[in-house]
Formats: sequence, structure tokens, C-alpha cells
Amino acid sequence: MADDNEKTTWHDFTQTQANYHINRMTPFVCVMRMVASSHTEDVVPEPSTNGMRQAIGLMVLSSFLTSIGDALVKTLTDDISVWQLYVMRAWIALPLLATLIATKRRTARRLHRPGWLVVRSLLMVAMWVFFYAALPTVGLAVASAGLYTFPLFLVLLTWLRGGPSLTGRRIFALVLGFAGVLLVLRPTSAAFSAASLLPIGAAVCYALQAWVTRHRCQHESPWMISLAMNVGFPIVGAIMLGVLDGLPVPYASNETAAFIVDSWCSIDPLIWLPIVALGGIIVAASASMAAAYQRGDSPVIATFDYSHLVFAAIWGVVFFGEDVGWAKLIGMAAIALAGGSAMTAGR
Repeated sequence: MADDNEKTTWHDFTQTQANYHINRMTPFVCVMRMVASSHTEDVVPEPSTNGMRQAIGLMVLSSFLTSIGDALVKTLTDDISVWQLYVMRAWIALPLLATLIATKRRTARRLHRPGWLVVRSLLMVAMWVFFYAALPTVGLAVASAGLYTFPLFLVLLTWLRGGPSLTGRRIFALVLGFAGVLLVLRPTSAAFSAASLLPIGAAVCYALQAWVTRHRCQHESPWMISLAMNVGFPIVGAIMLGVLDGLPVPYASNETAAFIVDSWCSIDPLIWLPIVALGGIIVAASASMAAAYQRGDSPVIATFDYSHLVFAAIWGVVFFGEDVGWAKLIGMAAIALAGGSAMTAGR
């Protein structure tokens, strides 16, 4: 029988998203404590109408900025490997994170279950490998749609672990989400490629880390969760760069393979411009998302994260000339509706 700690309602789970959902971006989750709260823990009141409107606006702003960040990463896939990106991003992220953590109390730096923090960090590293690996050959909108199926996998995982039962609403969300994926990916079309499935792998990893965060890292400080994750990125990146550098240069059959198997390479100084821009976007997006979760009702606010799909479709068309037809748009809408339904089913 599952232990009592795992028997939570879906509403209880989504109330913890401020501790893990923003971590998919960067170490700057720590900004959340600086945006809307002091050093002490306060009782959070019920959000007012104005507070909810502000929270929704902040959530949409965060999605807007994050989608721009994804587009910038897509432009970098021809210049550096995913492992080099992990390491270079850490050069910017870790010093800022360490500086912010140093200003916090000792309780914010205490570790309770470091082993599970390592597991969570590896899942986040794997998630971004899957997602980034798809960007060289998969459209930005399609990749984002695949990633945002994670609530569906989370519903299944929670149910398998003894959580809330699969009600009619949750089953509807699963079926609708699956139909949306088929519309977006169109596996029977000539344009379909195996790389289109990579974002689905990212969604599975993201759902797994969300469960680990809720059930195994619930007592960890968000600061330490963020630090563990962002230490994991450069460590894994450095290990993979060392392994690839010691092997014969493999033949990369396509852009996706090159993004994964390339080792360290020299870059044009201009490449630092989008990397620095990514750092600024990360800070602003993390702060906006954190403020949104602190001012609004978490399950409701989480559904507006799906505005990312709209922005991804726009950037795909504007910057990369992607073809986003009616079938993909309908599929993305179905995925967003399914995810939102799954996240609020327990309310």
C-alpha cells in the first residue's frame, strides 16, 4: 500500500508547483523569494480579483519570455552542442545563484534527502537533452506541444503510485491530449520523423521530476533544489564533453545527431550575445512566474502556462518560417485543454 505521504489530492500537488515548475528554466527560481515575500514565511491569503488578474498577466509574461528563450536556443544549435550549452550557461547561472543563496539563512541551505535531489537533477538534465535535441529539426511549436503533454503523464504516474483515481474528467483529459499529440505530430504523414518524439521523452522526464519533487523532495528548500539542478547541468555536460573528446569524431547524419555528439568547439564572440540574453530572459521569466504563483491560485495560474504554445507557434512562423497549419493549431489547443483539465481535475 502506498504510504500516506503519496496520497495527496491533485490540488495539493499543484499548490507546490512554485517549488518545482519554475526550476525547468534556471537557477533563478530563487528570485521568487525576492519578488513577493520577505525572509519570513507568511500565511498566504486567498487571492483577490485584482491579484488573480496580476498573477495571470505575470504568468503570460513568463511564458512569453520563456518561449523567446527557446527560440534563441534553437538558433544556437548549429554553433554549439547541448553539452557545451550546459557548461556555458552554468558560468552565468551558478555565480548568481551562489551569491543569492549566501544572503539566506542556514535553514535555506540545509539538505534533507540529497540522494533524491541528485535523481531529480538527472531527470531535469535528461528532460532538456530530449527537448533541445529536437530543436534542430523539429519546429518550435511542435517541440513545445510535445513537452506540454507532461501533465498527462503526471496524472498516470500519480495514479499508478496510489494517488487520486482516474475520474471521468481525467480520462477525458488523457484521451483529448493523446488526440492532440496525433494531430500535431501526424505520425502517418511523410513529414514525420523520429525526432518529433523527443519532446514526448522530455515530457516523461518532466513528469517524473515533478513527482519526485512532490513526494521525495517536499522538505527541501527551493534554493537547494535549484542549486542541485544547476550543478547537475555542467557536471553532466563536462563529463559528456570529456567522453566525446576522447572518442573518434562520429559521423553525424543530421542536425539532431550533431547537436548531441559534438564536443567542445570554439565559438564566435557574437554567440555570447544570445547566451547573455538568455541569462537576462531567465531572470525575468523566473521572477514573473514566481510572483504569479505567489499572488494567484496555483492550479488556475498553471493553466496559463499553456500560453507558451501560442508564443512558440508565433516565433516558429516569424523567425523560422515554420508551417503551422490548422491541424497543428487544433492539436495544440487540445493539448492545452487536456493539460489544464488534468491539473484542475481535483479541485
